[in-house]
Amino acid sequence: MAMGALLRRTLPAMAATLAVCALAFFGLLHAPPSYAAPQRAVQTKAMEDPAPEDSLFVNPYWTDRNGATFTHEQVTRALTGPCGTDGTEETAKTYATCSFSHGYRQVAEFHPADRFWQFQWTEAAILLVPALALGGVAVRRTLRPRI
Repeated sequence: MAMGALLRRTLPAMAATLAVCALAFFGLLHAPPSYAAPQRAVQTKAMEDPAPEDSLFVNPYWTDRNGATFTHEQVTRALTGPCGTDGTEETAKTYATCSFSHGYRQVAEFHPADRFWQFQWTEAAILLVPALALGGVAVRRTLRPRI
């Protein structure tokens, strides 16, 4: 409605509306991890994931004894010689045990499932502010006297 009021042409208004909606959709798709500070779980021995299964994972990474952070690929490359693996599940457990014995810790940053409604209300507020602003622009633009 606001694009139609601003542009006064149907097709350009529709194209601009589609572009703005696509940008908003993809922006909101990647925004939830930044709505709140994530919880952090540190795995110190070979077991299941330290974070609950229904969580929104933000950033999984590894740390060493000094606190330096590493990606999974970096840890795998560093331990290929001493811990070696052939890709089977049995050697994967042995590899995980070996990596923890070398001082590496797996860290998972996540948002628990109980933050779902907090995130829904945050997104609603994010979408409501521009909707009200664009509604005001449309009303002002259509009610203003023409010269």
